[in-house]
Amino acid sequence: MKLSAKLPADKYRKDIGAFHHCALQAGAPRSGDARRAEMWGARATSLRVNSVCNLATVLLLLAPAAGVCRAGTAPAAAGGRSDAAPWPSVGAARDYRALPDGPARSFQQQVSHLGNAAIAACGLHPRACGTALVAAGAGAVWLGGSALVDHMRAGSEGPGGVNVVNEDAVSASVARQSGDDAGHVVEPDLQRPLLQIARQCRGDLDCRTREIYVLLRQLPPESQLLQSLAATVQVAPPVPAGGWPPAAQAAAMESTQWDHILVQLADLLAHMYTPEVAAYQADLEAIAQASTGSDPLQVNADRLSRIEGLFQRDGLTVTRQPYATPDGTVRGMTLQGGQHNLHAVIRAGNGPRLLFVAHGDLRGIEQGSEGAYDNGSGVAGVLHVARQLGHYAGGDGQVELLITSHEEVGLLGSKGHVAACRQAGNCADVVINIDMIGRGGHGYLVSDSDAVANYNNQGQPPYYLNDVGGTGAREAELRQRVQQAFAAQDFTRYLPDAHYMITSDHLSFQNQSLPCVGLTQVDEKGADALWAIDQARANWVEASKAIDWERYEQARTGQISITAQEREQIRAQITTLVEADHHYRQAPQQHAHAPSALIHSGRDRIERVNPQMAIRFADVLVAIARQWCDDPIR
Repeated sequence: MKLSAKLPADKYRKDIGAFHHCALQAGAPRSGDARRAEMWGARATSLRVNSVCNLATVLLLLAPAAGVCRAGTAPAAAGGRSDAAPWPSVGAARDYRALPDGPARSFQQQVSHLGNAAIAACGLHPRACGTALVAAGAGAVWLGGSALVDHMRAGSEGPGGVNVVNEDAVSASVARQSGDDAGHVVEPDLQRPLLQIARQCRGDLDCRTREIYVLLRQLPPESQLLQSLAATVQVAPPVPAGGWPPAAQAAAMESTQWDHILVQLADLLAHMYTPEVAAYQADLEAIAQASTGSDPLQVNADRLSRIEGLFQRDGLTVTRQPYATPDGTVRGMTLQGGQHNLHAVIRAGNGPRLLFVAHGDLRGIEQGSEGAYDNGSGVAGVLHVARQLGHYAGGDGQVELLITSHEEVGLLGSKGHVAACRQAGNCADVVINIDMIGRGGHGYLVSDSDAVANYNNQGQPPYYLNDVGGTGAREAELRQRVQQAFAAQDFTRYLPDAHYMITSDHLSFQNQSLPCVGLTQVDEKGADALWAIDQARANWVEASKAIDWERYEQARTGQISITAQEREQIRAQITTLVEADHHYRQAPQQHAHAPSALIHSGRDRIERVNPQMAIRFADVLVAIARQWCDDPIR
C-alpha cells in the first residue's frame, strides 16, 4: 500500500501545538509526528489489496458477516407468506427445552474461530500475518478431515439430516392414539391437520414441508406435544457464524436453535405424512362410519357393503362369494340363511396365486366398538396394496384379495371359502392373513402352522391341524420371504420361538393344510403383554388337564370310593385350577395395552389406529406382492 502526505511538516506541527525552537534551526531533524504526517497524510486514501496476504485477510473479515446472513434461515412459507420468519419472535417466552451436551463445537464454528485468531494476529503484528494465515489454514484442513471422519461414522441419517432416534415415537406423539391403561382415548392433536396438508400438497414434498413448518410454529414451545416431538429426534443445533468475541451472538442462539428443531421436524413429518397415509385414513374413516347401529347383523352387512364400494371405487371387479351359516345365535349374533365374502383379483397373471385375507366384520357394537383396529385397519391396508399393485408390470404371479365376514363368530367366512375352494380344487397357492395393524410401529407377529400345531389348548378345533406338516416347504419359504421383507424395512419379529398363535382367519387355511401365515403389527411391549396373557391361559389349561375329571365325578356321585390321600390331592388340584382361572381372568386388566385388550369394546375406535404406522406395514406387503409377481413360489 502506498500512502502520501500533502500537509507540510512545519504546518502540521504548528496545528497540533507541537512547534518548538528546533523548527527555527535550519536542518533540524523532523519530529516523529512530522514523519508520520508525511507518511499518512491529512487526506484519507482508498485501501488497495495488492497481495495474497491482504486478500486472505479481507475474505476472513467478510466471512463472519456472510455466515450471519445464513444463520437461522427457515423455509419460506407457501405463497411467500411473511409469517415464515424464525419463531418464537423476540420477547417471547424463553422456557425452552435445553439441548443435550451444550452448544455443538461444529466444524463451521471451529474454523470461524481459527479465522478470528488469524485476523487478531494480523492486526497486532502485521509482519506475522502470513505465518498466522498459514497456521490457520493448516488447522482448517485438519479440522475438515476430522469432521469428514465423524460424518462417516455417524451414518443412518434421516430426511433433512435428522438422526431419528425412534420414528415410531414421533408417529405416536403426533397421532396421540395410545391412550392410557384405563382405556381413556386421547383425541388427535396434530394428526388431522398433517393429513389435510398431505391431501392438499399431494406429492409435492416442498409444499408439505413449508406448510408443516408454519403449522409447528403456531404451537407454543412449552406444549407437551411439541416437546415430545422434539425429544424424539437428535438434531445438531445451529452455531453462530463466528464474530469476535465468540459469544457475540449468544443472545440469539436460543431462538435459532428452537427454530432449527422445528425446521428439522417439519422435514421429517413431511416425509412421514404422505398422500398415501391420508388415503389410508380416509378409507379407515369410511369403514368406521358405516359401523353404527344397534343390530350387529345389519351393521356388519352395511360395513361389508361399504368395503365393497371402496374396492369398486379403485377400479377392482369384486365378486361376492356366498357360503352357508348355521341358523341360531352365535356369540350374541343371530344368524340365518347365507352370507358372503368379497373376492377380487388385484393383479392378474398366469402363474401361482397369492391371496391376501382380511376380515371385514366387527364385534362389540353394543359396547361402542367401531371395529377400526379390529379389523378396519387390515382392510384399509389391503386397499393400499391394491392401489400400489394395480398397474405393476412383472412376471406371471397373480395376486388376489379376500375380505371375509363372520370372522368374529367362529371364522365362518374363511371356513366357507376354504370349503368351497377345496371342493372346486382352485385354492390359492399361498395365503397371507392381515389382522390388526396401525399400532406397534416397526414390530410384528407371525402365526404359522407350527404355532397352531404346538398351541397348548384343550384339543378343540380350530387349534390343531388336520394334517400337521401338510403345508410343507411352500409355507416355510413363504414365511422366510415375509420375514426378509420386513427385516429389509427394519421391522422386528417378536416371539419368534414362542409358538404364539393369533386367533384369526389363517387358522381356517392352516387346518386344511393350505400354506398360510397370519400377521399382526405390534411392538415389544404389546407382544410381551400378549405372551403374558397367553401364559396365564396356558397355566389354566394345564391345571385343568391335571385333574382326572371322570374319576372326580364318579367319586363325587358315590360310584367309586377313593382314599383320603387321593381326595386331598384332588382338592389341591382344584385349588390350583381356581387360582389359575383367577389369574387368567385378571390378565387382560393387568395388561390393558395388549392388542387383545383394545378390541371388542368401546376402546376400539378410529383414534386407536395410527395411519402412518399402518402404511409402513402395508408397504412391506406391497413389496412381498411385487416379489411374488416377479418370482412366485412354485
